[in-house]
Amino acid sequence: MRNANIHVIPIDATFKETASGSSCVLREPVEYFRQYFHLTLLNHIVEQSHVYAA
Repeated sequence: MRNANIHVIPIDATFKETASGSSCVLREPVEYFRQYFHLTLLNHIVEQSHVYAA
């Protein structure tokens, strides 16, 4: 297969917005998990991690 006639036009995908307020506050990694996963699931992950670490 020959792709001699395909022309790719470059695009500018630069992020142009500015961060403001609490969006620019760096958080601990576990805080991101707490935001999306219920505490019950996190506790289960911790328990299973301890089982496999032993």
